[in-house]
Amino acid sequence: MRRALVVLLMACGGVPQELLPGGLGPVVRGPALVAADGTLDAWQVDRPLPVARANHCAAAFGDRLIIAGGNYKPAGATDFVTLDDVQLAKVGSDGALQEWRLAGRLPAAGVDCVLAFDGTTLVLLGGLFADDSLNGRVWTAAVGEDGTLGAWSEVGTLPYGRRSLGGLAKLRGDTLWLNDARLSSEGAAEAVLATATLGSTLSAWTSTPYAMSFRGKPQVAFTAEAAFIIGGYGDANAVQSSVTAIGLGSGSVGETTPLPEARAFGAAAEVDGWVFVSGGRTQLFGVAPLPVVWSAKADASSLGEWNAQASLPEPRSNHTMTVVGDWLFVAGGGAGGGGLDTVFRARVKRPAPAQ
Repeated sequence: MRRALVVLLMACGGVPQELLPGGLGPVVRGPALVAADGTLDAWQVDRPLPVARANHCAAAFGDRLIIAGGNYKPAGATDFVTLDDVQLAKVGSDGALQEWRLAGRLPAAGVDCVLAFDGTTLVLLGGLFADDSLNGRVWTAAVGEDGTLGAWSEVGTLPYGRRSLGGLAKLRGDTLWLNDARLSSEGAAEAVLATATLGSTLSAWTSTPYAMSFRGKPQVAFTAEAAFIIGGYGDANAVQSSVTAIGLGSGSVGETTPLPEARAFGAAAEVDGWVFVSGGRTQLFGVAPLPVVWSAKADASSLGEWNAQASLPEPRSNHTMTVVGDWLFVAGGGAGGGGLDTVFRARVKRPAPAQ
């Protein structure tokens, strides 16, 4: 019997071709896709922030991590220092952060800021500033190829005319989404996903209410089709485990799989249709933050079962969690002290198994 001969050649561009017996022609096997599967590798300690901080904001710019604002308490001091710096670090091919550098400054020193980024446009959606007339304003700045910020331009105001209490925003093209909520002391309590169009100025906000009650400091993640509002606390300061899904196009609202336990002041991020939640606290006051990390698979309007992932090396709340390339970065935050400079990273995307 004659043996079939299998020959490996290199096609144009270096993609292996397998020649099948009997002259049936090549089967091209391209490079394995890199994607998330809902799991994390072990967390690693990365390059620390130039200045410790909590209550800051973050964004990803290509292969770079942006961290802005926040506050910390210097050793031996009685008062917190509020920051206005915008720091940027490039992520290397191995995932490690390169040296931090100053990319620019916020319009003023502030905490509880919210950033959204798309293309070359960075949007700053208010914060808590010493000059409270700035709290409810929205600014944009162009980001240069090297990550340097251009001048801030004020383009509008936030839905309730003060800083957002809702956690996160998303910019996609010229559409901007923001989660926010109204306190009962401000009128009829509600929680909303607000939408506006960003041009040279910001359009009026259109709100989709998803609760007729206040919902502060939830963990928020945006997928291609939905926003997921995860946990948070209500008017009576009770921390929640409930999760609400809101269709970005349809405006549909529905409850989906709750967290395994109540959580607020943590952070969330979405990677390839997987939602990750890290850290946070089970009560507003009197409890330490937790290092727990969960993930759940998202579809257009719901989340699957939550699964525990590798815990953070240290408990953390009031931090940021940002996806840059194949990595999740957790930066700063607090653990009962005056702000932290530590940064952790974990690989979240890996090559798919060969077929």
